[in-house]
Amino acid sequence: CSPTAQRSETSVATNSSSLQVQAALFELWEAFNKKEKSLRQLLKGYANTNRPMMH
Repeated sequence: CSPTAQRSETSVATNSSSLQVQAALFELWEAFNKKEKSLRQLLKGYANTNRPMMH
């Protein structure tokens, strides 16, 4: 087993773990974006339904 092969193996391991972290962060970001979008739509709908009563 050559030291270069071992080194590449460890670098691959760190790469995969960082990729997993990136994937998890991306999923969180997507969920946050979806939640924020739905919240915005709810607020927009709430404002739209309340506008006629205010005028």
